[in-house]
Amino acid sequence: MAAFTAADVVLTEADNSQAPFVRPAGGIASGLAAIGAALECNPVAGTALALLLRASSTLDVPAGLVAESATYSALQEGVEFRRWRASRPARSPEPETERVRVERSDGATQSTGGCAMP
Repeated sequence: MAAFTAADVVLTEADNSQAPFVRPAGGIASGLAAIGAALECNPVAGTALALLLRASSTLDVPAGLVAESATYSALQEGVEFRRWRASRPARSPEPETERVRVERSDGATQSTGGCAMP
């Protein structure tokens, strides 16, 4: 059991498993192939996830949310995120929702539908 504490994820075929055990839908071989493919295409995100999982296991919920938010925010500026975002079509605005428009003129910012940005 001590070896499991050193793992970020442990694949299993057992039903009703709890973390760090994960039961891949297609079996262990399929799960390993999916993890390998994801890490090959997204090594930065994979590393960030491993570090987040390791660090957040000892954090309370508020601190864990801060760590997750910081990790996600850092990844949003990367090539991997831009590639992922470009592969998904933009969603149409939901009906009956307001949008924010920001206009800058002579160094002043004006906003409609939300808070002004400096």
